[in-house]
Amino acid sequence: DAVSGEKADATLRLMMSNPVQRSSVILGKWLGLVLTLWLPFVVGIIISLLIFIGVTGIDLSSDNMTALALAIATCLVFLALFVLIGIVVSALTKRRTVSIFAGLALWGLLVILLPQIANAVSDVVAPIPTSQEIEKNIRLAYNDFANASRKENMETSEKALRENWDDRTAMTTMFRQTAAAGLENRKTADDIERDFWLKVARQEYAGRTVSLASPYSALTQALIALADTGPEVQREFLREAYSYGETYFEAVWAALLGGSGNDESTGEQPPFSFEGLDLNRRVELALAPMATLLIMNIVLAIVGVIAFNRYDPR
Repeated sequence: DAVSGEKADATLRLMMSNPVQRSSVILGKWLGLVLTLWLPFVVGIIISLLIFIGVTGIDLSSDNMTALALAIATCLVFLALFVLIGIVVSALTKRRTVSIFAGLALWGLLVILLPQIANAVSDVVAPIPTSQEIEKNIRLAYNDFANASRKENMETSEKALRENWDDRTAMTTMFRQTAAAGLENRKTADDIERDFWLKVARQEYAGRTVSLASPYSALTQALIALADTGPEVQREFLREAYSYGETYFEAVWAALLGGSGNDESTGEQPPFSFEGLDLNRRVELALAPMATLLIMNIVLAIVGVIAFNRYDPR
């Protein structure tokens, strides 16, 4: 009703009869509505934060407070954008009923359809294998390992019989052969999983890029990045966990293959810990969606001013 409603009520014609610039009228409407939304939103966030700190006793670090401030600022830009969308739709339509239905249709497109379209596009552009395919490849690799180990152990057993090895020597030799082959098999399985996660990352990147056309998706991406809960931190966690696991198990296998029969060499390794992404990295990941929301505001503000300047209040 910001424009089309006032036209129907004949108040827009009265307003335009005064010596006032049209751009200031449309931007004034936008600013008034935005402030009406911003004030309760910010007050609610502050009250919630104070209650959270008071109940939990958690002292938020400066990095987390900065990330929270950026997240709130992103939400304010998002609210301003949807107010602006409503005003632009109202300025581009003649009747308030058309404005309402056009606004609802545009909301459904931006919030519901575009994210789904982005998912479909990413599936086509950057497909990934299914979990069944990954399990099948790992199972085939294990079968190859088992068959090769069985054949090698049979050959070792026949050699032990020919050369009259004692049982301890034969068993130790076969155990070391199986352990070495098992290490190679584990690396093969890790390579299969790494290739899978690389394809997942490519699909995520394609989906995020396409979904930036939706303000809702852009907001979600920015908040997830600032909260350090996105796919990037998951991949960083898995990378560090894999690296720690490789170091640990290689030390175990080295101890077993060396004949010590224990893993005392791994006792000096510190326990695994993960700190997450630092603030600079989180802000870097959030910059693209935040900039997208800001650019959308600027473009729609220009469109709204142009549309209102061409609007006939009669």
